[in-house]
Amino acid sequence: MNKIYNNFNYNAQYSLAQVLLNILLGRDDILKRRLKLLTLIILSVLILTSCSSRPNYERQITKVINTKQQAIKDNNEEKYITTLNTNNEVYYYEQMMWIKDVIENDIEDYLLKIEDISLIDDETAIVKLLQTYNHNGTSYELQYNALFYKTDDGWKDSDLNFKIMETENFIVKYLNADEKRVQRLAKNAEDAYTKITEIYGEEPDSITEIKLFDDRESLRQFAAPSLAWQIGGWYDYPSSIRLYFGEVATRPYQHILEHELVHRITVEISKRNICSWFAEGLAVYYADFSNSGDPIESGFFDRNSLAVSITKLEETNLYEATDQFIISQFYYASGMIVKFMVEEYGHDKVKEIVAGLGEYPYNNNSEVAGEKESQEKLHQVIYKVLGKEMDELNSEWLEWIRG
Repeated sequence: MNKIYNNFNYNAQYSLAQVLLNILLGRDDILKRRLKLLTLIILSVLILTSCSSRPNYERQITKVINTKQQAIKDNNEEKYITTLNTNNEVYYYEQMMWIKDVIENDIEDYLLKIEDISLIDDETAIVKLLQTYNHNGTSYELQYNALFYKTDDGWKDSDLNFKIMETENFIVKYLNADEKRVQRLAKNAEDAYTKITEIYGEEPDSITEIKLFDDRESLRQFAAPSLAWQIGGWYDYPSSIRLYFGEVATRPYQHILEHELVHRITVEISKRNICSWFAEGLAVYYADFSNSGDPIESGFFDRNSLAVSITKLEETNLYEATDQFIISQFYYASGMIVKFMVEEYGHDKVKEIVAGLGEYPYNNNSEVAGEKESQEKLHQVIYKVLGKEMDELNSEWLEWIRG
């Protein structure tokens, strides 16, 4: 390369000398041709410089971002997932559910603006992005750093730029959190694992990822952009357990992890054929009640406030709920129904219901789109396991809670 460059310099100097000589000798025709040649050389250099000012990796990554944005505009799920790194299976699945949520819930005016691209090495880049969209009359925005890897199929979106810590049963991924805090949380996770696997009597089939978010809005937007309220934790098999990990926790992280681990185990066993109230009821009963007692014992609710029919719970869209009382009532009433089922029919029967849901084919729908079908499957399995129609079970539950 240096030899070519040196030859170019020599030839350019020689050409310039010839031009000067021709001027002195008055050879106008040669001068004109030389000036034209020199002009072409200068223009070529300028064009090459302009092209090389934006490296190839930037153009390729920009194309991927534009593909994402256009796929969302076109409601094209298949096109969107072509931008993802298939080697990162957990993130790939999370994004599959993310794009379903966006398409099914009227996310509008979605824009993804590139603010900076930094090349870390030949196969790794950090892309600073600004995400904006509108939903139900509210505007949202989020700035974040995305990790891009160069794969055999080109540059691909490969998750956020997480740091990683590993334990026996978990891979903990975090952003800006203090490492000592993350170490304490990792210990909490192992303690939660021991407790929940002993209480429920089952273990996850593989190591579990935990992703820690510095603020609730980031967690909400990466979990489900259509969700109307901010969450502290989120799980949907086979994704990661995603947690808010701000400086102030509303309750001990071990308790939150216990709740999400119940989801991790039961949603996996049911092959995602589990409706919202039953999924939350299991997590509230086996995790939350084991720490603070049920809401009647702790004085949060009275019996009449929790005497909510199963039909009403099935009609509640938790994604759209904004009233904190309605949200709390949904969780606690669901937990109390599972408590009723355990006390009246036994823990093993509840586990049998969860396992029975897993006899159906794997449910690959989004949580909202598959909700009605999951409710119908639960009705069928309850009849098979308990010998009860749902209306009959509902009557027993209401009689039990009212005392």
